[in-house]
Amino acid sequence: YSRNMKTLPTSEHVRGLMQPLTRKQVAMLSILSDVSFNTLIKVQSGQTADPRLDTVAAFWPYLEKCKK
Repeated sequence: YSRNMKTLPTSEHVRGLMQPLTRKQVAMLSILSDVSFNTLIKVQSGQTADPRLDTVAAFWPYLEKCKK
């Protein structure tokens, strides 16, 4: 649980927010969050159906920034 996360998002919510990201945006998210590109792609696609809390906490603060 990150201090930047006020509530825990569901896996579906995380995936829904990641769905519109391009591969370039996912790459930027990877750089900012230090979560591997492949891990983020797996979360985005649903291949990782229930990502670990520490993984989500690492990239969650940067998700909105990468959507721009």
